[in-house]
Amino acid sequence: MESLIQDYCELAPDGASALKDLPRVSPHFTCTMITAIICVYSLPEESSKRPVISSRILEQIIDWMSFDCRLALTSIHQTQYIHSQRPTLWTSPTKPNTQTPIPGLVRWCTRAPLLTALQHSKTDEKSDVQNTTNELQSSAHLWTKLHFCILQTILQFPTIPGAPQLELITLADMTTIVKDVSVLVQRLQSCQATEVAVDRLVQVLQVALATGAFRCSIGDLRVICQTIPPCRLLSIVQNQHLSFAPPPMHNAS
Repeated sequence: MESLIQDYCELAPDGASALKDLPRVSPHFTCTMITAIICVYSLPEESSKRPVISSRILEQIIDWMSFDCRLALTSIHQTQYIHSQRPTLWTSPTKPNTQTPIPGLVRWCTRAPLLTALQHSKTDEKSDVQNTTNELQSSAHLWTKLHFCILQTILQFPTIPGAPQLELITLADMTTIVKDVSVLVQRLQSCQATEVAVDRLVQVLQVALATGAFRCSIGDLRVICQTIPPCRLLSIVQNQHLSFAPPPMHNAS
């Protein structure tokens, strides 16, 4: 998959044009490809040995999702249809949702500004560190665009048949995303990057709660809100949702 992505997105001069119409040809394959890209690539960080996502690949994902805001939901719709005769759900609150790229994209968008700030603050000016910092800084506007695409996708979640019995972002996904952001924020002093990351995280949480794309108990939601660094929008979310929890999955018990 990595070779395929590099050949079409980065090496082939006409690769981008070949991939441009991919959502029209096969939405399900395109959605699966985005999910695979998230597994193959990573943001620049010391603990990861995977290749760093490039601006060209990021632009391609944004183009796909801008063309169809329901694109990243295609795999959920297809899977729900295939398993419509089964009495059990294909998602579990205790497990990450690997059927859709949305949780992975949310994790990227919320961590990108924080990693940029961390890399920029390092005194070590090795070429590889400087290159990855420049890569993230130059693609800052792309992360903003991708964040908007994610919100648009979450807003479309209720239109999926059987949405009340599905989860776009599971409790396991949200818990991991929130912890990752909180750890990085603690490593940084309060700055614009931390504000951007926290605002993006809370915006996703707010929209996901409102649309039913994320469901949990009041206790779990309270823990999540307590873990997120405080901000004005978070206070609004707490006032709106901590008095009543999102409806549970039909057979969550």
